[in-house]
Amino acid sequence: MENRFKPLLPYLSIASPLSRFSDLTQVAEGQYGPVFAARASEGDGISGSSMSTNGTSRLNTLVAVKLIHVNKEDSPKVHALAQEVSIMSKVRHEHVLTTAGLFVQDNTLWVEMELMERSLADMLPLVGEGLIFQEAEVARFASDVLSALSYLETLNIAHRDVRSDNLLISRSGIVKLADFSHATLTKPGELCNTIVPVPPYWMAPEMRSDRPYNAHLADVWSVGATIWEVIEGTPPFFNVEDPRQLGDRWPALKRSSELSPSLHQFLRLCSEADDWRPRAHELLETSFVRGACARNDIVTLLAEVRLMEDGFNGQC
Repeated sequence: MENRFKPLLPYLSIASPLSRFSDLTQVAEGQYGPVFAARASEGDGISGSSMSTNGTSRLNTLVAVKLIHVNKEDSPKVHALAQEVSIMSKVRHEHVLTTAGLFVQDNTLWVEMELMERSLADMLPLVGEGLIFQEAEVARFASDVLSALSYLETLNIAHRDVRSDNLLISRSGIVKLADFSHATLTKPGELCNTIVPVPPYWMAPEMRSDRPYNAHLADVWSVGATIWEVIEGTPPFFNVEDPRQLGDRWPALKRSSELSPSLHQFLRLCSEADDWRPRAHELLETSFVRGACARNDIVTLLAEVRLMEDGFNGQC
């Protein structure tokens, strides 16, 4: 194994990715390289098991594979991934997307993950084209991500980059929190001082003001900002050019009068000052979140989105 992959050595599979993956079709372009849908033909992932995190076989199933080219030793990409995998090595939760396997071929790292339908961000451009999310659907999104954050807090893990791009939806309508490249381990009551290079629109005021912050409560703010974004189609403060001018409360919603008191209350709670802001497990008990739709309703929503996209493509 070349020195360039040394930080990942404890997590690398000995299997060849060329023998494990077949029928690769590119589906996206990630931050560090292309992402493919592929068929996994062998069961030798990150733990050498042929089982996925929910106990079902991964043999001959479709998975996502991200390819990362590493051209030099001591690559920041490798160190960042090693830190992420180390933090996430014991995480197993229905609403958290984790790395299923790491493989190396020549100077390329192959990262295997569960294949998801799309990100929540992929759906938002359709809001301007007539797509309307029902409140119960929005509540299901909130419930899934809050369940993930509540679980992660029991492991002292904070995400620090919750936004629509990092919320992925499976074909079965399950939302999963992804991309833990900025995640951190933080003990109860511990404050963070690290400046995280993430977009400011979803960032809690205490993080933007460059003062010590509780990362778990900052994640809660980001959930609220994401729910605001789902309703509006764009994130809060999107038209504000100077990050120093971003507010401590979100702007009024255009559809404000059409929305329920329970949704308004949820957004207000998420945007409270950090001394008063509820934790993820507390927000799961709010009337808004408890009114979440059934999982099948999200499957129906995905089908509606695909029909809209097919219609637009047919007009081109």
